[in-house]
Amino acid sequence: MKPKLQTWLKCFTKMLVFTTAFVGLHTATVNAQQIEVTGQITSSEGDTLSGVTVRVQGTSRGTATDLDGIYSISVESDAVLEFSYVGYITQLVPVDRRERIDIILEEDVEALDELIVVGYGTIKRSNLTGSVSKVNNERLDEIPLSRMDDALVGQIAGVTIQQTNPAAGEAPSIRVRGQGSISYDSNPLIVVDGISVGFDSDFLSSLDMNDVESIEVLKDASSSAIYGSRGANGIIMITTKRGKEGPTQFSYNSYVGFKSVPENDYLTSVDKWAEFVKANNNGELTDRMKYIQQIGSYTDWAEVMYDGGSIVSHSVTAKGGTRNTKFLASLNFMNDEGVLLTDNYQKLNFRVNLTTKLREKLELGVRINPSRTVQQRFPIGVHDAIRQHAWLPLYLNENNIQYVNRFRENGRWADAEIGDYAMERMFDDYDLVNGTPSSTNSGVDISGTSNASALAKVLERDEQKVETKVYTKSYLRYDITDELRFRQTLGGDFRFTENTDYEGVLSSRNGAADSESRTRGATRWHYVAESTLEYNNHFQDHTVDAVAGFGYEHWDYENSSLTAVGFENDLIQTVPEANLAGGFTFAEEEALVSFFSRVNY
Repeated sequence: MKPKLQTWLKCFTKMLVFTTAFVGLHTATVNAQQIEVTGQITSSEGDTLSGVTVRVQGTSRGTATDLDGIYSISVESDAVLEFSYVGYITQLVPVDRRERIDIILEEDVEALDELIVVGYGTIKRSNLTGSVSKVNNERLDEIPLSRMDDALVGQIAGVTIQQTNPAAGEAPSIRVRGQGSISYDSNPLIVVDGISVGFDSDFLSSLDMNDVESIEVLKDASSSAIYGSRGANGIIMITTKRGKEGPTQFSYNSYVGFKSVPENDYLTSVDKWAEFVKANNNGELTDRMKYIQQIGSYTDWAEVMYDGGSIVSHSVTAKGGTRNTKFLASLNFMNDEGVLLTDNYQKLNFRVNLTTKLREKLELGVRINPSRTVQQRFPIGVHDAIRQHAWLPLYLNENNIQYVNRFRENGRWADAEIGDYAMERMFDDYDLVNGTPSSTNSGVDISGTSNASALAKVLERDEQKVETKVYTKSYLRYDITDELRFRQTLGGDFRFTENTDYEGVLSSRNGAADSESRTRGATRWHYVAESTLEYNNHFQDHTVDAVAGFGYEHWDYENSSLTAVGFENDLIQTVPEANLAGGFTFAEEEALVSFFSRVNY
């Protein structure tokens, strides 16, 4: 090799080595450079997501988004960030020297069902050791029912919801487990947005299904343990809808429906009844049946009492907000005529949900839900209403009044007139031979009861239940760190119930002697104060979710009742002092102090 060429190669080699070393040093310097990356994380629907985990892939270093979905993290310029959130698909994003990275997370349909609301927090279904069922309100608000618990029938495995009273607005029986709570009650504990409202399922009548986001049922001791002995019968946890960032949106939801009971096509006339008697009496009619044919009336009592009705609901909702303040307000009116005669149920419901960010790490939330329900109750048992004989007419008319025995019971019906309610016993002792009512207490008896007409017992009685309820909750949350939060909650519910029952002069076979008026009032104040400390952290393959807190609850009860008897007519149905038959008042109070904690690893 020539000297000049050797010299040139040596120089080139030295330059190559120097250049390679320089590039390598420069690359190392670039890789080691730290930059501050910030951004905002939102859902595919445009909602900001708080609590999203932002972690440097392959390390334990990370952070979480604040209430507005904002994060900030110091990383190497060539790092890869991992964005993960329960119910959403995890994303891996290279930093590539960018200082601003905004992310839109897509919902993971399979993972969404795994997020379960439990006492004082949420948890993945896969991490549960207890039995929990969840129902999302996807189409439940389209069911034309006056109560939200009626819409849950058949929706939750292992939960029995049975309607034992067909009257509109009546609370069904709900059983999750058996009897075992300190209240000696079989009803599950009801929790609305974290506030326990007690075991009375009648509270659910104040909620509008359009306002419900989801319903969880905690079934066993493991899932409901944080509520102590109050959760022994299971827990129903209701989460209501919240406002979202964006322009104010208005929505209107309404439905109209009609209710009826299938008709019975068995023995629907006197002639069919007579054919039935002949077929079962060697082709002959009994004296009773001959008398019934003479009267010639036929009443389908089931059709009279199950007169059917309509149900109408109107709901208006407004929601929206800014980056720092979000709100939702709704107004609902519902009228349910039920399927029973004189049956009616009305509900007016208003709800406001407001959250606002006071400072960077301080959030205030307020929820208030007043409601008023008016229930016109069916005053007697359904069995009593439909057990009258089919031959009994509703009222006396020109034809059937001739069969009224004015001699019976010392002339009790001597003054019977056309238009009066018909009673079974007034048609007894009929002389088929002479074709007249008997004056000697002999003849054909066709009555089966001495009670007043079922129609009179329904139309001449007035039973109303009016309830005013107010549910409220306010909280103040402070983010001590990205993983540690403190929450102070104040809330409770107020209920005032007034029952007025009036039994008119014609509602009983004894007339004015059995007339009665009852007025009952019940007031309940329930206060709740809770302080909780929540810790949630995810590092490498470990997740720790813990909560500890203190709770204080107080109840005040006041009940009163007045009863009056012996009204001469139905013009004045209040409680005159002269007819006062009895009354009482009582008051009581109770309190509950709780310390609770839970750790999930």
